[in-house]
Amino acid sequence: MALERIHGGLSRAETLAAIQEVVINVVGSEELAILERRGDRLVLVQSFGIDPEPWRERPAHAGAVGRAAGGKLFVAGREPAGGGPGEESLTAAIPLRVGDKVVGAIAIFRLLGHKPVLGDTDQALFDLLSSHAGVALHLRATVS
Repeated sequence: MALERIHGGLSRAETLAAIQEVVINVVGSEELAILERRGDRLVLVQSFGIDPEPWRERPAHAGAVGRAAGGKLFVAGREPAGGGPGEESLTAAIPLRVGDKVVGAIAIFRLLGHKPVLGDTDQALFDLLSSHAGVALHLRATVS
């Protein structure tokens, strides 16, 4: 159902809203940023529950989110700490892929109270988001 929502959006805004909905309802976080790679920068295209200002534009290589934009999944507690500006409460950073190319990242911050940690099913969801959300956003960028 989540993948149907992500791919079913007719516009870029609907696709971004579907990704946000999956993070909130399935991952369990109401704090996220969706960033796209533009050259050597990451540019914020959607945020929810965070101060967007520090995330509007940043170097594509900075911190854990930058590493995700380079293709490496970050999960707090499983990987070395993020270290980039604004990443103090970062829970996960998911690469957004189109085939072998990484086009951006999803940054997920604090989890909701009822979900204290990420589990194996979250890892599987991150893998699906990485490929499907990246492709869906890429397609909406070329069509819109």
